[in-house]
Amino acid sequence: MKAPNNYLFFFFLGIFHLTMCLCGMFMKLRGRKGDEQGKLKRSDHSSVLTKSNQPLQDRKESSINEDITPVSHLSPINVEGIRDEQRKLERSDHSSMVTKSQHQQLQDKKESVINEDITPVSHVSPIDIEVSNVVENPGADGGVLQDASLPDLVLLFILKHFTSFGDFFAFSLVCREWRHVSEFAKREYMATQPPLLFENRDGFYSWKEEKLYTKEIKSVFKIESIIDFSHGYLILLCSASYYQVPYKRFFSLVNPITGVEALPDFPILPNYIGSRYVRVKCASLMSPPTSPDCMLMFSNDTFILLCHSGDREWTVYPRDDEDGKILCETFFNGRVYALNDKGHLLILDPAFHHHHLKRTVLEVENNPFSHRNMTWLADCGGDLFAIELINKVKFVVRRFDPMKCKWVKWKNWGNSHILFLNSRRSAFWDNAVNWGGCGNCIYFHGFLRYRGLFVFDMKDGKIKDLPLSLRYYNRSFWVFPRLCC
Repeated sequence: MKAPNNYLFFFFLGIFHLTMCLCGMFMKLRGRKGDEQGKLKRSDHSSVLTKSNQPLQDRKESSINEDITPVSHLSPINVEGIRDEQRKLERSDHSSMVTKSQHQQLQDKKESVINEDITPVSHVSPIDIEVSNVVENPGADGGVLQDASLPDLVLLFILKHFTSFGDFFAFSLVCREWRHVSEFAKREYMATQPPLLFENRDGFYSWKEEKLYTKEIKSVFKIESIIDFSHGYLILLCSASYYQVPYKRFFSLVNPITGVEALPDFPILPNYIGSRYVRVKCASLMSPPTSPDCMLMFSNDTFILLCHSGDREWTVYPRDDEDGKILCETFFNGRVYALNDKGHLLILDPAFHHHHLKRTVLEVENNPFSHRNMTWLADCGGDLFAIELINKVKFVVRRFDPMKCKWVKWKNWGNSHILFLNSRRSAFWDNAVNWGGCGNCIYFHGFLRYRGLFVFDMKDGKIKDLPLSLRYYNRSFWVFPRLCC
């Protein structure tokens, strides 16, 4: 008797579950049908709204396309009132149409505000300034921004706060107007930038930002090597072709910032002087290439070669003569001053050309220099200085006294002066005030036993290292942006 009762129980339980499943399916179907009906009602409602607002939209487009004289300033109160009325009209009943009289009243109010005689404002607060004119070039892919109008004073104010070269050049690429302003302010901006290190054609290393800016140096000729930087230009040793017979080499000048190449009328570089092959280690200009008295000097371990722009031959002077071996040379007061291992100064007057060089020797007693140490000559404020690196540990600076004809030790040239040295015997002065450098110091690199950038403090006589990461530190040299503009 128990078995049939159990069968009936499970039978009714199965019927109950089946009924619940059917009810659930029915409710789902009913919900989907209600959603479809709601979407259909909303689409009909939006179509009615679009048709009802079509006359208002046509009138808006016609009013926008009218030729209206631009206004320099609008009253905030009247404009807000018009906007409120326009919002009320747009939020009206969707089934009703905007009457012609209501829209005409709104249009009359707009025209009355626009046609008001308002005195132009000569000064606008920076808070109220907006980008008022943006024009795209339809002929370019995606549109090219041609003009983003801001007052020039505001753009100049923005440029003064840039500390990175990348930000400055990105600013100049925004539009034509901003590019024009950046060109106008380039000289002032570059004067506030510290010198860069040019690293073997890879680019310029900013040791203040610890960042390498890639820059490809190009020339119309084949570049053999980049010698040095002088008067705003890189001095390039070029050739027309490696397969040219006879093999000809010559110098070219390239602005490292703008990329403009100058081709001064310098003679072809001789391949041999006697039996010695002519290698170029150091080079410098006496003046910019645009100057009529521009002269180029380059040297190696054997010779010093000089020429003016327009000369047909080089003036050759041996480094080792009867007075001793020349340690270093520089341009000073329109002449070439050279220091030999006896401490004497040789004055080479470039007014005499073609192996008729006028040479004057200033003999100095008690020679303080040694041929074992690296030595530089530098012109600072009309004075001639000799900088000697003693045992790669410290620097000794001496000033030449023309009245007594002797070298005098010098320990302080002011907090505003900085001296930059490199391994190519080039020395440059700069003003520390412009970019916040440490005055009365010597910055140098490339001629110690290990890589790095170092600064020598003239007060305490100590050398400190600065963060620097260069692959070709011994081939690098200083580039001054302020001289490139």
